[in-house]
Amino acid sequence: MKDNQKSINISLWMVRIFAVLLAGITVGAYPILKWYLQTFDWDNTPEKLIMLTIGMYCALPFAWLTLYALHKLLMNIRSKKIFDNDNVKMLGFASVSCFAVSAIGLVIILIYLPKFAMSFGIVTVAAFFAGLLVRVVRNVFKAAIDIKEENDLTV
Repeated sequence: MKDNQKSINISLWMVRIFAVLLAGITVGAYPILKWYLQTFDWDNTPEKLIMLTIGMYCALPFAWLTLYALHKLLMNIRSKKIFDNDNVKMLGFASVSCFAVSAIGLVIILIYLPKFAMSFGIVTVAAFFAGLLVRVVRNVFKAAIDIKEENDLTV
């Protein structure tokens, strides 16, 4: 049980570190994307920079929502609130956020096909896969809660 608490605490710190990094990305998205295009893209146009910046700022709220949901979920687990409807709700938020980021990536791919297909395709597929994994875990939590409530009624 001690190892589990250690793992939860490490996960909490990782979420918090990622929040700090995300804050930096939130503040500096435009210069970061400008550097990226100047360094790695042969078709560096102002229109592309604007489109990527808009896409980034559309995806950022979903990244923040996912971090909030993960933090709240880990805090609940640390305080022994595991199979709880609040956790199911947080997993649902995280799943929908991943799917939303995937949709934003798909729009960017369709606009800039084929130049961004590879780099944004990887991000889009990864976001979709993460959303799918979180959705499955959410469904497992929901089924466990239903079983727990049914068992509580029979006792």
